[in-house]
Amino acid sequence: VGISILVFGRFIEEYLPFTRSIPDVKAALDALEANPAAATDRVGTGGTSINEALERGIRATERMQGLRDDVSKGGVLTTGTVVMITDGDDNTSYLPNTDLIPNTKVNLLSIGIGSEVNGAHLAAIGRDGTFLAQATADWPEAFQEVTTRVQDYPKRSYFLGYCSTATTGTPTVSVTLNGSVLPRETATCTFDASRFGG
Repeated sequence: VGISILVFGRFIEEYLPFTRSIPDVKAALDALEANPAAATDRVGTGGTSINEALERGIRATERMQGLRDDVSKGGVLTTGTVVMITDGDDNTSYLPNTDLIPNTKVNLLSIGIGSEVNGAHLAAIGRDGTFLAQATADWPEAFQEVTTRVQDYPKRSYFLGYCSTATTGTPTVSVTLNGSVLPRETATCTFDASRFGG
């Protein structure tokens, strides 16, 4: 598991680069809780750059997944999740990439805290789940639901093995769903059958 923390206000900053050290993540969050001004002084309070922060989060997560894919030569299946937590609505002039949210394979969750949240915008950026926790008393339930979802994402993945009888050519194997569920895409693999021998 790799975790990164981005903080945003008027500007966006990577507060904690991707790390596999959970103690480092906890220490960074504890430091934020103890001294929130240390973060807001770095990113400014004159705006809320939700759209740009979301785009940076998606791009960074996709990049880390791509690096993992390269290192493992495609042998490790990864899932990625961006959790956007905000207490307001985007009020900058940054125009989001409208193709990014529908086309990313990264899971997108959003949590709105406080009374100034735009629920419709939050739902649009939290494509895979949106949670409104306007009262402080609602925060534990919202964060627990997000925690459960993030933990469950890898459990939704399946590893399929296929042994082809082909020994020549470059066959293509496709995997899709049978029934009334329409998949967003199919899994397709083309392979050199001569590598399997006679």
